[in-house]
Amino acid sequence: MGAEGSKTTQDHPARLVPTTTTVNKAKLQSKWWTLQVSGAAAAPACLEGYGRQYASLFERHCGDNRKEHQRCMRKGKFDPLDMKTWYPTCGESYEFETSCAISLLQEVDARCRPQLDSAAEALSAGQAGIR
Repeated sequence: MGAEGSKTTQDHPARLVPTTTTVNKAKLQSKWWTLQVSGAAAAPACLEGYGRQYASLFERHCGDNRKEHQRCMRKGKFDPLDMKTWYPTCGESYEFETSCAISLLQEVDARCRPQLDSAAEALSAGQAGIR
């Protein structure tokens, strides 16, 4: 998830938010995700608002998959932007990481929907300093 918005410390990000692709693949229910994808909820504010908590959950549940993908990329000295060269070798670890991220996000959406919807309503009404 190299494209995730993040701030890295040591070997894992201290803050992380899901990418637009991950959000779209997850088919989430909360109105929050539409605002995040559209940019109405700006990435820096999302990183500040829930980035630490999401990074912690991601590391706990998907960290091994991320580490395996990063290990593969480093071993092959692949350019992460040149997917056609690294995918044949590192694609499996990438797909496991992506699948885990989608499942995690679906669980966050299900468990935190009231809070996410409340934040979405506040942002839409101009009551939140999310920008």
